[in-house]
Amino acid sequence: MVSLVAAEELAIAQEKEKDVAQNKAPSSYSSDKLVWLPTLSVSESYDSNVFLTDPNIVRAAGLKPGDYVTTVSPQLATFSELGVARVSLFVRGNFSSYVENPGLNYAGVNGGLNLNLNRMVQRIEPTAGLQVFQGVLYTPVLPSSLGGVAPQPQSPDAAGESEPLNPKSAFILGVQPVRQNSMLTTTNVSFFDRVTPRTTLTTGFSYDRSMFFGTPAVAGAPQNFSASFYGLTQSVSYQVSKVDRGIVTYAFGQSDYASQEISNYQSHAGTAGWTHLFTPSISGTVTGGATLVLPFNSINQTYSGVLTWYTPVLSSSLGYSRQISPSFSSLSGPLVSDAVTAAFTAKLSQTVFWGGSLSYSRNEVLADVGAKGKFTSYVGDAFLNYRVLSWAFASAQYRYGYYDQSFLQTSSPFQQHVVTLNFVVGIPASSGGAGGGLPGLYR
Repeated sequence: MVSLVAAEELAIAQEKEKDVAQNKAPSSYSSDKLVWLPTLSVSESYDSNVFLTDPNIVRAAGLKPGDYVTTVSPQLATFSELGVARVSLFVRGNFSSYVENPGLNYAGVNGGLNLNLNRMVQRIEPTAGLQVFQGVLYTPVLPSSLGGVAPQPQSPDAAGESEPLNPKSAFILGVQPVRQNSMLTTTNVSFFDRVTPRTTLTTGFSYDRSMFFGTPAVAGAPQNFSASFYGLTQSVSYQVSKVDRGIVTYAFGQSDYASQEISNYQSHAGTAGWTHLFTPSISGTVTGGATLVLPFNSINQTYSGVLTWYTPVLSSSLGYSRQISPSFSSLSGPLVSDAVTAAFTAKLSQTVFWGGSLSYSRNEVLADVGAKGKFTSYVGDAFLNYRVLSWAFASAQYRYGYYDQSFLQTSSPFQQHVVTLNFVVGIPASSGGAGGGLPGLYR
């Protein structure tokens, strides 16, 4: 998480220093030239539960749950404006070595590509836009939640044109899968057209896929399932005033399981939402509706609420959501997913910033499915970043997680503590400007 945030901060700092040296006003990401930013991250961690399952199962297999981990992560990020397209791309390798469990040593990759094609589309339709995101993650350790940096609130009248794609995967919902080699891919496509000065039509497509290879890292651990999830959304938003916007959305979802076809399902969701800008720094959004899940003929209420607060030195958010999500650990099928999240980041000085996040999630199998299963998680993290030089960051992070998986009246709770010290260096950017933030699937 820290390395990508640091990389973006490095790019901003380097461009500002270059502008100052040339007696220009600081300007970040404003040139038509290509910018490339190589970075190298080296971290040392202690993880109390590297297998991500009940420690008693690990000990019974003759293994040690806790371990010291060294990770080296080279990364290359590029930012560019290529005439009609704004392109952000990054590729990062992760090479981890374990002291107590050397059999867990692995090499992974995390990559993302974000295309803003608004200018190209606007040559045909001046009020339309198109954005595409593709992310991929290969790792034996899938995250249960994203946490991280709180988002900056957006004005309701910016609907469609400037709202970034949400790269969050449908499979990241608070369930912590046991350690197993896996690949997660996420594709998002979003098209909008401002048909009137107040009305915007938006169509979105998403395709998420989780693939697990081999067997879990420890015998006796819960099983993971490969699955894919297709989503199609159509929404209409109306700008009621400068500070208010209403939106109506229909969303279709299809979840397919490679080895559990009986668990395949479809979802049809209808929601209505409202966004209000309380001040230039504070905004809130609420939604409510219902979701029909087939073939179980189950109708479930769904709703969400998000409050964000942004200032030049503090960014924070608080949110709650209830939705239908696909399960891929221990059992397959639709889950009713409730989640509460809070996150903040604060700048203490020009060189120091810190932050943290808390999340609670409860995922329960639909009552109409017949099987009984529940996943509960509590996750919190805190980090401190220090910019040593314009091209170097040092950081410390602590993460705690409590996970409880109940299936067929059997409960398997476990905890995880992770302490990480990280150092990131980056080569100064090759030219001025870039075309947007890092498109990371996981920050």
